Amino acid sequence: MSVRRIAITPSVFAVTLSIAMVLVGLIILLDRHQNREVAFAAAKGLMQQSTEIIRRRIAAHIDPIEMTLARAGFWHEAGVAPTQAGHPLRARFIQILEELPQISSLFVGLETGDYFLVGPTRHRPAERLAEMGAPSNAAYIEEIILRSSVDGVLLIDRFLDERGRLLTETRATEEDFDPRLRPWYSAALGSEKPARTDVYTFVGSGNRGLSMSQRIDGGVVGVDITLLELDSFLREARQARDGILAIFGSDRDVIAKSWDGDGHRGDTDLDTLARHGAQNNAGGQDDVGFVDAGGRKWIVHASPVRLGGSSAETLLVAMAVSDIIAPLERISANTLIASILLVAASIPVIWLVSRRISKPILGLSEDAERIRHFDLEREGEVDSVIEEVHRLQLSMSRMRENLKIFARYVPKALVAGFLERGLGADLGGTRREITVLFMDLENFTAMSAGIEPEEVMARMSDYFEAVTRVLLKHGATVDKYIGDAVMAFWNAPDEVPDHAIHACQAALEIVGVAARVTAGWTSGDTRPLRTRIGIHTGNAIVGNVGSSDRMNYTALGATVNLAARLEPLNRERETNILVSSDVVNAANERFVFRSAGDAALKGFKEPVPVFELCGLASSSSNAETAGHQD
Repeated sequence: MSVRRIAITPSVFAVTLSIAMVLVGLIILLDRHQNREVAFAAAKGLMQQSTEIIRRRIAAHIDPIEMTLARAGFWHEAGVAPTQAGHPLRARFIQILEELPQISSLFVGLETGDYFLVGPTRHRPAERLAEMGAPSNAAYIEEIILRSSVDGVLLIDRFLDERGRLLTETRATEEDFDPRLRPWYSAALGSEKPARTDVYTFVGSGNRGLSMSQRIDGGVVGVDITLLELDSFLREARQARDGILAIFGSDRDVIAKSWDGDGHRGDTDLDTLARHGAQNNAGGQDDVGFVDAGGRKWIVHASPVRLGGSSAETLLVAMAVSDIIAPLERISANTLIASILLVAASIPVIWLVSRRISKPILGLSEDAERIRHFDLEREGEVDSVIEEVHRLQLSMSRMRENLKIFARYVPKALVAGFLERGLGADLGGTRREITVLFMDLENFTAMSAGIEPEEVMARMSDYFEAVTRVLLKHGATVDKYIGDAVMAFWNAPDEVPDHAIHACQAALEIVGVAARVTAGWTSGDTRPLRTRIGIHTGNAIVGNVGSSDRMNYTALGATVNLAARLEPLNRERETNILVSSDVVNAANERFVFRSAGDAALKGFKEPVPVFELCGLASSSSNAETAGHQD
C-alpha cells in the first residue's frame, strides 16, 4: 500500500505557522485577562478611596452638630420658657449658626408646648422671605410660639440683623404647630444620646434635610440640617465623571446623588442598584460586586455611611463595566490585528522569528512569577524586536505599575512575607510575645475644625507618610490608621529580636519627626500639637481577623488594650511616651526611663506601673537608670 508523502518544508511551515498563531492568540488572551483584572482591581481601589473621602467629609459635616447637641444638656438656660421678648438662648444659637453653616435652624421645644427657633435667612428661599417682608439686611429669622399667652397660642416672627438686633416683628395666632407632636421631639425623649429623624423636606426652606435633637430638662433642643452640601460632595468625587454616586436610605430612597435631575444618562435602573446596596450592606460591611441594571453591567461598591444617630444609609459608587474595559477591548482588538499581520508578513522567516520569540517569552514568564510573589520593584526587559512580544512586555509593565498603585491600599511588606513563606490567608491566630505601640496626635481635632477638609487630608497624609516611614525602618508591622491615630506592633509575622528596643527607638524618632512635620500647621486653635505614644510588651493573639472575603492581620488581647490605654494617659501625665514595666525590663539597658507612678486603667483590676521613656541611655548614665525607675 502506497503512503502519501508530504514535503518537510510545507509540513514545518504549516506546523510552525499554526503554533505561532496559537501562541499569539494565547498571549493576547492572557494580556486581556490580566489587564481586566488589574483594571477592576484599580477601579475597586479607587471606589474605596472615594468612599473613605466622602465618609470623612460627611463626618466633618455631621459630627460637630452631634457634639453641640450632646452638650445641650449643660445649657442652664435651655429649659427656660420663652417670653414675648425672646429667649436667653438667642445669642448662643446665633454663635452656633455662625460656626456651623450647614445648620438650617436651631430650636428648643418645651414640655409646656412653647417653642423658640433661630435660623439664618440664607437657608430660606428669596420668595418666601419677600412674602414675610424680610428687610434686606436681615440675617436671621426668629420664631416664638407661646401657649401661655392670654390671647391663646401666640406666634411671633422676627427678623434680626447679623448681631441679633431686632429689625421687624409680626404677631399672629397659631393653632396647628405643637412641638411636642413633632417626630424630633418624641425621638429625643426615647434616647439618652442625640436622636435623628428620617430625611424630609423642610417647610420653611423647601430644602431636603433631617432633624437631630437632644433631650434636656423640661424639653428638647434640636437642629435642622440641610443636605445640599452632600450633593456637592458626591459631584466632586472622581467617579462622578464616568459613574454614579448616591446615598440611599433604608427604604432605597435617594438622599443625595452626583447628578442633576431625576435620572442619569437615561438608562440606569437606580432601584436595582439601590436594592443591591441595601442587601449587600445589610451587615454594615463594605461590599464590591457586579449588578445588571438598565441593560448594562455595573461594578458596584456599597458601604454604610453615618448621617447622625442610628442611621442605616448606604453610600453607593457604581461604574459601568463597559466604561472600564472599553480601552482594554480596543487594545486587545488592535493587538490581535497587528499580530495576524505580523505573522503573515513573517512567513519566510517564521522559524527564525519563533526562536527570537522564545527568549523574551521566558523573560515574561519570570516577570509574571515575580509579580505573583508580589515583587513589583524589579522591572522586566522591554526590548524585544517582535511587536507582539513587545506589546505584551509593555502590558506586563503597565500591570506592574497598576499593582504598585493597588499595593498602596494593602500592607505590601506583610503580603509579600506571607507569599514568601507560602502561608494561606486563613482566619485565626497564634499566641506569641509582641510589642504594641499606639500613637495619637493631641489637639488635632480642635485644630482641624478650623480648616478645610482638603487641607486636613493633605496634612494627615504628610504626617502618616513621615511616621510610617519611621515605623517600617524599625521593623514594625503597621496594623491600622484610626482617624489621626496609628497602631503598630513588632515580632509578628516576622520574628524581630529585641522588639521592645526597636519599638522604643521608633517612638523616640517619631516624636522628633512628628514635631517637624506639624511645626508649620496653623489654625484658629493655638494649642500645640504633639504626638502621644503608648507601648507595652506581652503575649497576644496575632493572626487574620474578619470575614472570608475581607480580613485584617492584627493583634488582639490584653497586651493591645494596655498599650492603647497608655497612649491617652500622656495627656494627664504631661508626657510624650509612656511604657509599661515589661518594656522597661526588656529595654532597660538601652534607654532612660522615669517612673510616672501607678495608673488605674480601664479594663485592668490592679493599678499598672507606668514609666516615661526619656531618651537613649549613654554609657555615663547607665548607672542612673535604676534610679529613674523608682
